[in-house]
Formats: sequence, structure tokens, C-alpha cells
Amino acid sequence: MESSHTVNLSNDDAFVAFSNPNEDDFLLHLCDHVFAGLSDKNLNEYDFVSMPFVSDPLLNSFFKYKETFINQDFSFFSKHTKVFNITSKTDYFSDVTELVNAFKVSELNKAVYSRKIKIENPSLDMGEVFRKLRLKYPKAFTFIYNIPKIGCWVGATPELLLKKEGDSLITVALAGTQKLFKGVDNVIWGQKEVDEQAYIKSFVKNILTEQGLSFNESATSTKKAGDVCHIFTEFKLDIPNSIAKLIKDLHPGPAISGSPKEMAIECILALEKHKRSFYTGFLGEIKEEKLNLYINLRSMEVLEQCFLLYVGGGITVDSRVEDEWTETELKSNTMSSVIK
Repeated sequence: MESSHTVNLSNDDAFVAFSNPNEDDFLLHLCDHVFAGLSDKNLNEYDFVSMPFVSDPLLNSFFKYKETFINQDFSFFSKHTKVFNITSKTDYFSDVTELVNAFKVSELNKAVYSRKIKIENPSLDMGEVFRKLRLKYPKAFTFIYNIPKIGCWVGATPELLLKKEGDSLITVALAGTQKLFKGVDNVIWGQKEVDEQAYIKSFVKNILTEQGLSFNESATSTKKAGDVCHIFTEFKLDIPNSIAKLIKDLHPGPAISGSPKEMAIECILALEKHKRSFYTGFLGEIKEEKLNLYINLRSMEVLEQCFLLYVGGGITVDSRVEDEWTETELKSNTMSSVIK
């Protein structure tokens, strides 16, 4: 549906708006919303999903489209409120130092440590913020969604989890973040980033092999994502009998948790002073013919009084705390540049 007027949305409206990478159009959907578990049945019954970092029956969210608009101007002012913790620089340096020391005496090789940044919200219209995100990051999956009584999230993420392409599925191994000053051919990666991406690539290959899936692997290269770039490998694979099982095995992967995966998740839940909620979860369209899922990165939670930006990075025994802090600052620019 196309409309000449602006659609005014409220906190009581469940809605989703998004645009896929390199697409000129965006869709706004008014929805019914339910909390449900990840299953093949639900992947086919509903239209859009947003899942948290760790499965939570109070957050696992599925949306059913009721009314759809194409390139529709919309207005939304968040009225959500919550009590929250912010990671200070002192806490960040202390926690990351503790992590680095833990690597020396345990089997933990990497842990993705995140922090929250608070930016005051001068009553910005989120319809306008979403429009600016789309213009600034046309190669990202840009999104905004609202769940009544839960929250509103908006972002522009570069990281694909899984998508349907013809008779195949596509997934990726992506790691490392670097400011892009010239073309990708001029980017030089350190050994830490190279090793990190190699581990993620090995993790994906092992999952696909264990599920008995045939796949083709691309050459590893540097990929541009807005003002930054990443190390990137793409996998094209057969469609499995259970897409839900494949998603559960792939997520949360080492790029957003660490390695070994279960040990890293346990460490994250114990050390981080905030709940990640939907940050580093995944979201996107579902149903077999439209499957297009992305990791919830470069995103923020929209409250009435402020924005909460979530950023993180992979910590290893070779990490320098100051460098890791700088990387999170760089990643926060994706969102802060359109709201400050």
C-alpha cells in the first residue's frame, strides 16, 4: 500500500520497518506480535523475527504482518522507560584487563565484551532517524521495530546470519573492524584480526560439515561496510531439512560470543554489567521464500529520555585495552552520527 500522508505510530503499535542492503525501497509493516520459541513451524508461520543474544521466552519475538506500506513516511516518538546500567571507562578497562589475564590461566581464547553508551534523546522522531540511516548506510540492513511494553530498537547492521538465495542459503564469517581511509586494497590487517576471522570461518565450516551440508566457500577478502571494513568469507550451502536447527547451531557464534563458545557465553553473562537484550541477537524476514536474517549490531535501544547504544569487540590475550576501547568508539559512530 502507498499513502501520501504520514503514518503516526505509538508505543502501543507493534511495527517493523526495514530495507535490505543495496535496495532503494523500504517496507513498513503494522503487525501482530507474539513471544515464541525458534522452530521451523514458527519460521514459516510468521513474517519477521527478532531474537535476543541468548534465547529468552520474555523476548523471543515473532511478528505477523497486518498492513504493509511501501516507502511510507512515518513518525514515532518512543515513550519507553527502563532502569539501566552504563559501562564507565574505568569499568571497561578493569573488566577487559581481567579478561586478558583470564586467557593466560584458562582454556578461554576469546570473549566478546560489550558496553552501553548513553546519549540524551532530544525527542527525535525515529521515522526521521530511520530515513537518515538508510541514506548513510545503503549497503547495510537498516531497521526499526517496536514491541509494546518491551522496547524500540533501530540500527544499521552489516553482518548477515543467513539468507535464502534461489535454491541455496548464504552465511558468512566476518571479523575485524578498521576505519576505511582509502580503498579496501590498501587495508592491512593485524594478526589478531586475521586469527579471529580464521576461527570464525572454521566454526562455520564445522557446523555445515556436522550437518552434512554441501557448501562452496569464497575467497577471504576485505569488505567495506559504511566508514569501516571487515575480513569476510561467504559460504553458499544446500538448504537443510531444518533451518531452525542450523540457526541454533550458528547463533550465537564466536563473532559475538567468543571461543570456546559456551565458555565465552558464560563469561559474558557473568562479567557484563548489563543485559544485552536484542543486541547481538538476530532479526529479519522469515518464511522460506523470504529468509533474510542479520545479526543485531550497530544498533541502539530507543527510550523516552535517551538512546542506549550497544557496542563490543573481541578480546584475546593479545588485546590492548586502549585499542579495544577505541574500536568500540569507532563502532558507536554508526548510530551516534545520525542522532547527535
